[in-house]
Amino acid sequence: MAVIACVLVFAQTAHAVDIFGTQNAALDQPVVEGLLQRPGDSQPLTGHDLGISSFNITAYLDTGASGILISGDTATVLGLNTLAGVSFSDTGVAGTSNFGVSESVSVRVAHTPFSDLDNPANFTTVYDQSFGPLRTQVGPIPQPQNPDLLSLDVFGTPVMAGKVVVMDPKPLNDLSGGMNTYLYNPATSFNPAKANSDPGIPTTSHHVALSQADFDRFTQVTPAGSPVPNFSHNPFIGPNPVLQSGPSPPVDNTPPVSIDFNGHHSSGSFLLDTGAATSFISTAQAAKLDVRYATDSHGISTGKLEIFNPANPAAPGTPVANQFSLQVGGIGGTLTAAGFYLDDLILHTKEGSLNDADPNNIRYMGAPVLVNDVSVFDPAANQLLTIDGVFGMNFLVASLFVDNGNIGNLGASGPFNWVTYDEPNATLGLDLAPVPEPGSLMLLVTGCAILAGYLWHRRGRQVRG
Repeated sequence: MAVIACVLVFAQTAHAVDIFGTQNAALDQPVVEGLLQRPGDSQPLTGHDLGISSFNITAYLDTGASGILISGDTATVLGLNTLAGVSFSDTGVAGTSNFGVSESVSVRVAHTPFSDLDNPANFTTVYDQSFGPLRTQVGPIPQPQNPDLLSLDVFGTPVMAGKVVVMDPKPLNDLSGGMNTYLYNPATSFNPAKANSDPGIPTTSHHVALSQADFDRFTQVTPAGSPVPNFSHNPFIGPNPVLQSGPSPPVDNTPPVSIDFNGHHSSGSFLLDTGAATSFISTAQAAKLDVRYATDSHGISTGKLEIFNPANPAAPGTPVANQFSLQVGGIGGTLTAAGFYLDDLILHTKEGSLNDADPNNIRYMGAPVLVNDVSVFDPAANQLLTIDGVFGMNFLVASLFVDNGNIGNLGASGPFNWVTYDEPNATLGLDLAPVPEPGSLMLLVTGCAILAGYLWHRRGRQVRG
């Protein structure tokens, strides 16, 4: 009876705003179903792959992508044309890549993942969210070396313009399946009877204000003046970094993300990136916490982080405890970055305040972040902009520890019942679930490592941004 009582004490849950146990890699990322259609055509672009006729595209729904990316493989199968001699340059988490520019197409997205897909008879009702005509990126060119990136299709912010994204991580949290993602028109009512298949827009308990940054001027097209892919703005937790980088930045009161480590504090604007399975801070943000890469170790598998003395930066540093390394891939290829655990990472909610200690803010205790610079260059202004950080899906859904390719234990289950991105109102909605106290979930994870590995690899996914 004493043992049972002890287990019950440690297994208690609390509706606390402090979130424990987040690990460095999300177990899933949002995915939607879509199709392409030439303007004026009555049917979608359809191809044959392995003898099967199909027009459906399964794509990542990525707030970190300013455009729509159709892989070379998908474009070939569907017969999507590109503009001859036109090359478009774009930047991602691992650097810059070149892409083709597609013909004009309409993009249609199914508002739920449980629809009757690939049925030509009803595609206009099933894929009821329509965008365009617009041009997509196609590629990258040349084809990526990593086979998992060959067929990577990404629906970025152009398909979220004027919409509300609803993510349901509950099936992922209890390991019964992957998370469900929906795309709705604003003011779509919540329907509890269809909470697991077509819920509508749920009410959320906490709300984070976002800014929306336009990165068009950091892209290039060759030849100059050629048609370019359609872009839309990206959401940031914090002031718009593009406008703040100008000579006379406007007032932007969007609350930033706060971070703390080893007695040091910093804050910044973090990209809300549903296409990133992990999270980053820049080398400049890390330096404000007295953390840096050991000499010449950034970007290699043996890269190590150290704590340094800013009063004597030439002196050797002290290795950061409990650090890890992770290979990340996406636009620009792949790279290896080192990471560590912050003491905390704080989201200032509309229910809370700019006071980090406000009990209505959301605080991630022991928050894992990689250290890596995501930078874009404006050739007209000769300006390099490095974003402060990336807030990835590992903070929003169930997570897993990965170190140098080795999969470890599950972290805490996802902290939210629902996650919403309301693009028209520039708001991240979070419905806080009961959060297990530290240690209680670890009683349950011993038998879950194999299942976690399966979920991690089931779509051949790469950690990306």
